[in-house]
Parts: sequence; C-alpha cells; structure tokens
Amino acid sequence: MTMRIAVPSDLDQLVDVVLATMPSDKPWPYRFSRREEFPDDHRKYTKMIWGMFVDPAFDDWVVQVIEDTVDGKPTIVAFSAWNVSYVNKRKHGSGYQPQNPNREMVENGGASRRDADPNRIVAFMDSGWLCEQYFEAYGDDRITLQILGTHPDHRRHGHASTLCRWGMEVAQKEGLVCTLQATILGRQVYEHLGFTILGEGFIQVPGEEEKIPFWPMVWLSQKLDEDADK
Repeated sequence: MTMRIAVPSDLDQLVDVVLATMPSDKPWPYRFSRREEFPDDHRKYTKMIWGMFVDPAFDDWVVQVIEDTVDGKPTIVAFSAWNVSYVNKRKHGSGYQPQNPNREMVENGGASRRDADPNRIVAFMDSGWLCEQYFEAYGDDRITLQILGTHPDHRRHGHASTLCRWGMEVAQKEGLVCTLQATILGRQVYEHLGFTILGEGFIQVPGEEEKIPFWPMVWLSQKLDEDADK
C-alpha cells in the first residue's frame, strides 16, 4: 500500500474510482439523481472537477490517494481532496480569494448538466455554507477535507483513517485546525480519530420530504500535544 499525491496522469483512473465509490455516500445520489440516465454528463463534469483538483495550477487543492496492488499493478483504491488555501492566504494576506473548482465547472457548462437535480445541488451548497459559519471561528489557519472515499472492494482496511491522518499531521505541523463536513457514512471514522461535532444540519429542498443529515466537525491539533503530556 502506498499513499501519495495525485498527478494529472492519474485523472482517468481517479475518476473511475470516484464514480464507483461515491454513490455509497447519500448526498451523491441525492444530487445526481439522473446520473444513470446521463452517464456522459456525469463523467464529464466529475472529470472536470477532479482535473482541477489535481492540476498543479490549482494550488489551493491537494489530492492524496492510496494505491494497492490489483491484478499485479498499482491501482488507486482510495482518495481524498484537501483545501490547503491557508498556504496562499499566509503568503498573500487575508484578502486572498481561494480558487473555486466548482464555480469554474459551473461556468464551463456545469450549470446545465443533465445528471444533476439543480434544486438539490443548491441545497447541498447551502449545507456547505452552514458549515463555513461554524468554521469561521477558527479563521484562515485551517485545512479542510473536501471529499474522501474508498472503493467498495477495498473498504475496512483503514484507508479512510490513513488519508485523514495525513491532513491531521499537516494541521499539527503547520499550527492549523482540520475541518470537514461529515455525513453518516464517515461520521464514525472521524469521531474515532478525535474530531468534534460542532452542530447538525440537513440537506433538504424546501417542500421536499427527503433530507440528509450532516455535521460540521473540527480536529484541534493541540489534542496531540495534550495527549503526549498525559
């Protein structure tokens, strides 16, 4: 097993793994309810987003992957995308505006993608803004886990924890906190790693019955120092 930073040449394989993995996380099929009807759109815009995540020019983002040997060759089996814009904020000041791959995607055709429910996309984006209200208390000195997943055939091997610990180690080294928006699929893992729940909300379109819970969570790097002193 190897953990490393993803590069542009990984993109097609990475997208394959993302598309095989993310339907297990409820907000994904909730947003992309027509993905089976429009698979080309689903892949196109997923690839567009991840293409920006792994592009060195988008240096507010880092993608860490785990490779394992499958059929005799190294294969990506788990992935995580991190917002590391704290680096550029420290360099350019608090007025720095982080890169926004989602906005870039929307401006390049994503606004009319056929695989997604536009109202549910808005509801999901609103959940992110609610989390940001909790995270604002920690200022710019934070690293944020944007998305994490493990291929269904490779779960229960600790890959999610390994990827999370990478961000936690960065937080400890750089004097940051680590933040994320958890859904039911990952909440238990994050709690086990020492993340604290800051609140609770629901992804829900007004007038619709279906809703999906989420939790803004934070990990304070001081916890490692405190544990070492005990």
